[in-house]
Amino acid sequence: MHEETAEAAQKRDALRAEFLDESRKTPAERIREKYLKENGLTEEMLAEMSPEDREAVEDQIAALIKRQYGLEDTKSSNVDATTDASVGQSNG
Repeated sequence: MHEETAEAAQKRDALRAEFLDESRKTPAERIREKYLKENGLTEEMLAEMSPEDREAVEDQIAALIKRQYGLEDTKSSNVDATTDASVGQSNG
């Protein structure tokens, strides 16, 4: 029975550490991490890309961060941005 308690304590400690690690990240860091994960990329893969490819990915991440903070560049031709802008419009 003592082993089950120790195992439960280890799981609890691991969850606590994971939570604390996540809570220390900035929203921008979370957006970046999510983008990379959703696109099957890692920081290591990004570092190995050509400068042009890396810049393109970094630009996409920056656009997501700006959108999240409401700082989106109005010159952007992002389809999602157009969709987001039209959602709030009323018919009238």
